[in-house]
Amino acid sequence: MTEFDLQKTIADVTAHSEQLAKRMREIHGEGSDDNALVTVTCSPGGKLVDIAFDPKSRRMDTADLRDAVVTAAQRAADDAQAKTTEAMSEMTSGAGILGGDMVREMQQKMDDVNTMIREQQEKLRAKYAEATTRK
Repeated sequence: MTEFDLQKTIADVTAHSEQLAKRMREIHGEGSDDNALVTVTCSPGGKLVDIAFDPKSRRMDTADLRDAVVTAAQRAADDAQAKTTEAMSEMTSGAGILGGDMVREMQQKMDDVNTMIREQQEKLRAKYAEATTRK
C-alpha cells in the first residue's frame, strides 16, 4: 500500500468511525409491557433514559407495576441492542473498512453488557419480592 493509499484509508476509517459514533449516540431502544401501560426508553448500554406510565397504570398493584416496568425495560434494552447491531452492521458491511473480527468483538461486548443488565434486573426483582413478602 502506498503512503497515499494509507492516508486515504486512515481518513476513511476516521470518517466511518465518526459516522458510527454519531449514529450510536442517536440510538435509543423502546419497550412496553404487554398492556402498553408502561413504556421505557433506554440507551444502547441499557441506561434508562425515560419512562412513561399510562394513566391506567395507577390502578395496578405494586407487584404488577414492577413486573410491567421490568418487562418494558428488558424490551427496551433488547430493542437498543438490535438497533446497535443493525447500525454497526450497516456501517461496516458496505464499507469494507472495519474487519469482521472487530465487529463481532464489539457485538459480543454489547451482548455481555445486556446480559449483565438483565442479571441486575433479576437481582433487583428478587430483592424487591423478598422485601415485600417480609411486610
